[in-house]
Amino acid sequence: MPSAATPALKTMADIAPAAAGLCGDRADEARVLTWPGLDKATRHALADALGQGEVSMRLRGAPAVKVQESVFAGVWLLQGVGVDRAEVGAVPRLSISRAHLPHSPAIGPLARRRDGVVNAPALLAELIDKSLAWQPGTPAHVVNLSLLPHTPEDLDWLAEALGEGATTILSRGYGNCRITATAPSRMSGGCSSTIPPIS
Repeated sequence: MPSAATPALKTMADIAPAAAGLCGDRADEARVLTWPGLDKATRHALADALGQGEVSMRLRGAPAVKVQESVFAGVWLLQGVGVDRAEVGAVPRLSISRAHLPHSPAIGPLARRRDGVVNAPALLAELIDKSLAWQPGTPAHVVNLSLLPHTPEDLDWLAEALGEGATTILSRGYGNCRITATAPSRMSGGCSSTIPPIS
């Protein structure tokens, strides 16, 4: 598709300085690159050139947006109704702003207790405490569920208590790992939860 190659290469040339400009002290910034008017063939050529990296995201909301990392770390492609762009940065800004928009609400300790729930309430209390005490620069607090005794009912109760935010990330590195933001609640600002590897 020679006719598609020229505009695709021009767009790639725009991405390179955007990526270079985010090194060092500016690594936390992000650059958005839009390409209005690219035809289907050019868009396909561009997608082929950028390839697919290991990370994809699903952002619920209006509009729903699919995010795919390119083979170049920090270069993301975003697509949805009215959304068609690349973003260069650590993560797309939209993934952060939507992370704690509730997809399913967080109801905290009011989650319905059922037979088999043993350790989940104590874990929830720990997560809420750490979330309330969190300040910018505070190291991440990790609860490794694979190292703790729990029941299937504990995990179901904890999922219901924490709710679900609008951002879900799938990493296909050394095995699949799904990361789901929790919903905000009055008791906490929302915690990031990592679900064990899925098949």
